[in-house]
Amino acid sequence: MGLICSCDSVLPTLLDVTCPEDMDQVVKIAFQLLQATPAFTSVLGEEIAPSARWTDLLAASDNTKITLSPAVANTVIPPSEMVGAGMDSNESVNGLGYNLGETNITVTGEIHSAPQAVIDALDELSCYSDASLGQSKLTAFFFLRRLKGISRVMAKGTGVAGEYTGFEIFNFRVSSPSNEGLNTKTKYMWSFNMQADEWRGRELVSLAFNPLGLANA
Repeated sequence: MGLICSCDSVLPTLLDVTCPEDMDQVVKIAFQLLQATPAFTSVLGEEIAPSARWTDLLAASDNTKITLSPAVANTVIPPSEMVGAGMDSNESVNGLGYNLGETNITVTGEIHSAPQAVIDALDELSCYSDASLGQSKLTAFFFLRRLKGISRVMAKGTGVAGEYTGFEIFNFRVSSPSNEGLNTKTKYMWSFNMQADEWRGRELVSLAFNPLGLANA
């Protein structure tokens, strides 16, 4: 939400949609601790598109280490909603209410048929994403379904060309198992919270490799 006193005297130029941009399906998530500098740059040749930089970070033994989730299904990223007050009441001018901001969101999904050791390791991520710390220590990159031979990752741009970080996430959790019996998948539900404005800077970047081929070191 913008402050009325900070508005420019001329309306911004809105961009036309010249090429549709859809996230489509999230199939895997890469986690990394919050970094003091972007994990991916172009200045040092540490580009995000080739697999080499990802492989290096998967094998890292310091806080730059990236670790991969198993394949995820049914990932849902909901929209934020307005936080309002005074609508249709005497509390606001003409009863039109007030826009006080946007809600935080909860991203949800499922992991199917994972051994318990995999779930136990995932559960340890909750330690780094506790919202009571004020700032999460955990960030996430989203790998998207491969379409027409092109793989993509959703990352957060810094405003500098070629620089990318993960999205800050809070309160990561993974559930106890869900099982419905004969000929069904054992499912684990996972979720985490994000601030609505964390999506600013979102970019979809084409990759030179299939991220489903990456493996944890």
